[in-house]
Amino acid sequence: MLPFRRAELEAYATQHRLSYIVDASNFDTCFTRNYVRHDLMPQLSQQFVGIEKNLATLRANCEDANELLGEYTKMLYGMCKCEEKTQLNLGWFKNLKTVQQRAVLRYWLCNVNGLQAPSREQLLAFQGSFLSAKKDKAPQFK
Repeated sequence: MLPFRRAELEAYATQHRLSYIVDASNFDTCFTRNYVRHDLMPQLSQQFVGIEKNLATLRANCEDANELLGEYTKMLYGMCKCEEKTQLNLGWFKNLKTVQQRAVLRYWLCNVNGLQAPSREQLLAFQGSFLSAKKDKAPQFK
């Protein structure tokens, strides 16, 4: 969602003599993004004054929190990593809170090993496999 209204963008383009194309599909409300833009947001704006500003603030706050979470997770991963990137140190891993374990597993799978993010169910199953591994083992995937 852009922080500008359509009218503001059009006025800017006109003022700076910029040409632009209006895609007809932007008005087809069978697409979710257009339904939200043309039908849902106007209704919500009537019911809840200032919702657009509040949603923009929420989005910015979530972006900040996500950045902090990423930095924190990277730090936690640093405590659990092994030389071999397909392994994690179980001793450190088992001492983390369960929510921290899931964050480390997700980071390790996606950012270190380049895999697609697992579903929550897959992540929970994977976490269970790690927690049931013996302490003298370094669980790995292949």
